[in-house]
Amino acid sequence: CSKIEQNDIMSFQQHQINCPQSNTSIPSNHPNQIKISNIANIPNKLIEQLTLPVQWTKTMEYIKSFDGVVIECGPGKVLSGLAKTNGLDNILSMSSETFEDDLKGLL
Repeated sequence: CSKIEQNDIMSFQQHQINCPQSNTSIPSNHPNQIKISNIANIPNKLIEQLTLPVQWTKTMEYIKSFDGVVIECGPGKVLSGLAKTNGLDNILSMSSETFEDDLKGLL
């Protein structure tokens, strides 16, 4: 993939929640992470998310280390099952009929 040109992107806003990048397994605010806090870096970080190998086990270990929450955004529950296999308890799937209630229960 090539770099995204400024004219090719939608407008991005500063993120409000830090979450681990699946291709590095570390959060966007980590000192070793290329700063995604710079909005201009977001498009290229998204390309990396799609083109680099996923560090699934390391990402799950990171989330588990602080009792984090996994929210699966997609039509199925495959990733939710994998998260559960990796010992996570706070797992939500947007495809669930009870997603909104489950989310309110965690918050």
